Amino acid sequence: YAQTALTQLKANKEATRKNAAGVPVYGVLKYELPKEDLISEFTYAIGYLNFYAKKNEKAALPYYYELSQSAGRYKKEPRVYATIGNYYIEQRRPVGEEIAKLIALQKDPKETDEAKLARETEIKNKIALFNGFSERALDAFGRAYTVAPSATPADKTYRDGLYKTVQGLYEQRFEKKDGLETYIASTVTKPMPNPTSDVTPVADPEPVKTTTTTSTATPEAAKPAAVVPTKPVSGSTNMVSAEPSVSTTAKAKAVVKKPVVKKKGTR
Repeated sequence: YAQTALTQLKANKEATRKNAAGVPVYGVLKYELPKEDLISEFTYAIGYLNFYAKKNEKAALPYYYELSQSAGRYKKEPRVYATIGNYYIEQRRPVGEEIAKLIALQKDPKETDEAKLARETEIKNKIALFNGFSERALDAFGRAYTVAPSATPADKTYRDGLYKTVQGLYEQRFEKKDGLETYIASTVTKPMPNPTSDVTPVADPEPVKTTTTTSTATPEAAKPAAVVPTKPVSGSTNMVSAEPSVSTTAKAKAVVKKPVVKKKGTR
């Protein structure tokens, strides 16, 4: 029904009633709304049903993106952006798992030098794709945090959760804490990427190689990002983590990007 009604509204189906102000309205009772508002309601409903009820995330994305570009009230609904952000997190998860497997293969003593070199290139490419998903997630969650209200205790709790998610993603991606506020402010002024488009890999510059003695210990894995709900249901306990299933980012960078230097006194 929602899809049929949305199609008719977008086809400029003429309204049969007007409100007290003389504005054409559609729907019934509390759902009697002006055309653009009703289009937003149906668009959100279809996106929500596809994403959560039917588990068809890709089918839902065009509706959520349309809402983010609209002038309706859902343009400032944080859960629209948080849902898109969680989609990116889930899409990057298998990439992280692939990186972990490739690193394990590269460490296999049976691997030839040629095979290890080929693995290194493959790992770098996977890390770049992982970074791309991370930055898309940061974009979406940054927008969710920016538009999230804080008028009520419940609103503030949700907004604080969004901030922790953004904070965790930022620290995972850039391995630092400073600059987060500037990053968010800059990101939300740019056009939002269409979530149905391919994610562009983001490769970090190669570190300057050194010949000095250094430790090759794997750096500490990034802490899990905060967990936030995305369903617009009061009191919902459904949560989606913003952390990849494996701590690949730091470990992968350690294997691929840092030169292996033997400690003094070793052979």
